[in-house]
Amino acid sequence: MDSGYKRIIEKSSNSHLPLKDRVEIAKTLGVKSINKVFLECSKRAYLKFKINDDFINEALFLAEDFLYNDKEVDFKKVIKKYRNYFETIDSQPTSGIMLSVLSLLNNLAYDAALILDIENYEGEDDNEFDGEEWNPDFLLSNIYSGGNPFLNEGDKKKRKEFWFNYLDIISSIKQNPNEIFTSIKLKKVDFNEEEIIKRNIAPDLKDIIENKLKSVIELVKKDIKDNPKWDKIQIEGEVLKTGKSMRAYYFKGSDKQKIPLTFFLHSGEKSSVFLMEQLKDIMYKQETRNGAWLSYDIEVQNDDSFSYVFNYDLIKLLPEPKQQPDNFIAEFESYPRSKEYTPEWWRRLLKNSKTSFIK
Repeated sequence: MDSGYKRIIEKSSNSHLPLKDRVEIAKTLGVKSINKVFLECSKRAYLKFKINDDFINEALFLAEDFLYNDKEVDFKKVIKKYRNYFETIDSQPTSGIMLSVLSLLNNLAYDAALILDIENYEGEDDNEFDGEEWNPDFLLSNIYSGGNPFLNEGDKKKRKEFWFNYLDIISSIKQNPNEIFTSIKLKKVDFNEEEIIKRNIAPDLKDIIENKLKSVIELVKKDIKDNPKWDKIQIEGEVLKTGKSMRAYYFKGSDKQKIPLTFFLHSGEKSSVFLMEQLKDIMYKQETRNGAWLSYDIEVQNDDSFSYVFNYDLIKLLPEPKQQPDNFIAEFESYPRSKEYTPEWWRRLLKNSKTSFIK
């Protein structure tokens, strides 16, 4: 059967496997197995693109625990927690993988309805549906190939390779439905329902952010000695009232090397940490009700494209020594925010302080 679908891909002008054929496959597999296929594809993308995001990790862990260990998980609550965060990021490939994981969570919550119970379905292809109705397989094929086949985007060879791998995963799951095929070190999590609060960034502010981050990235790249070829650079750190820090690494394959930062120590515009502190102040003044971010994570690909995430609310993303309550009282005194943008754990810390929320 798989060879027949591979012939369809071979004959396709854009190397796409049509939705009607994937619906047919999904019906032969059933709810649990097609969701395993979606999970395995998502984990492979997480590995391939070297994504480092605690919330993608948490979502994949919960999905794997549910599908392979029969752990009870309320995926409607998981979706409620992550939707805002996953839909806010707009830097590829991270944003595409987040949307594919969100689609996986929807299929887990609603018995794979996005592919097994399409309303009034009459054989239409993916381009006939809104993006929020796309399944993980189509979203991931766009990430692998670099674009949407219906817009004549992306690399046909890479798209074909993705769909062939997809069919191989299906064959493997049919033969050994209880075996995990993509080994990935997922951190064990105890799920809590506290929703991640969404922040919207104005287009003009986005340009300022990206220009500042480009300057930071250039300073970090100057600290990479002997000019090694790298696949990815990761820059992470915190800017708190009680202290600032920055760490950076470059990756070559599975090898991770720490970058000894020297421009971190310089002053003014030649200091990567100063630039991040300056950026935090600019962003805060633009929309004080949102509050100021606590930490950041920047990923740079070898073509110099980059993605970034700012953490405004999540204490667990900070190094343990910086999770002390006094840090957050001091932070709020310097960067007060409105009550709706202050998570419950932070409100509790402020109960006995003299600070007040922005109206």
